[in-house]
Amino acid sequence: MRYSLIFWILGITASFAACTNRDATPEKELSTDEVYFDYKINGDDESGEMTAVLQFRYGGRDGETLLLNEPSSVQLDEETLEADSAEQSGVFYETRKPVSEFEGEHDITFTDLKGKKFEEHFSFVPFSFAGEIENTMKRSNLVFPVNGLKNGDEVRVILIDTSFATDDLNGIATVNDGNISITKEQLRKVANGPVTLQLYKEETQKIKNGTAEGGILSIAYAINKEFLLAE
Repeated sequence: MRYSLIFWILGITASFAACTNRDATPEKELSTDEVYFDYKINGDDESGEMTAVLQFRYGGRDGETLLLNEPSSVQLDEETLEADSAEQSGVFYETRKPVSEFEGEHDITFTDLKGKKFEEHFSFVPFSFAGEIENTMKRSNLVFPVNGLKNGDEVRVILIDTSFATDDLNGIATVNDGNISITKEQLRKVANGPVTLQLYKEETQKIKNGTAEGGILSIAYAINKEFLLAE
């Protein structure tokens, strides 16, 4: 079964496009308590970028997007974001930062029409492979040391080959002693030859300092490595 790794990276960036409401609701027509916060932060080691996509909705998580009216605004780390829009996704507020500059503590601040501020704090720690991965790896139990993850963290493991005859590997692994493991049995889903490994981690939490309508904050990051799988 073929699917592109880019889905797992851009799928998060584009997940806000699932809403089919194309017309933005003017914020001035609503009370602040009706505003749902939809915050998505994602990135990967290949692009070297983190993207923040912030949306405000009426009608919950799948509701219409809102266009903020001055003096209302949204800031990420005191940077005021400008509105943008797309046909399917509606109105959104976006910024991109290098991964190297984004590690650490951050604040998203939404200011409503009356000047009331709703501040959401979060932190981001990228993870990485610990040390070099061999260009050719034997078909046996594989162990990948990682930095930046805690024991017990769950990571999606995707291993894709170049064959249309196999299903590829797509599952969840738990960090154990600083390692992510793929068993020999799991490798039966993957053909020998060039393969691409992606480790993908997403954390989703409820907005802590939001309106009565609530909201979510999701943070996702992925790392990738190509190697040859052989007998």
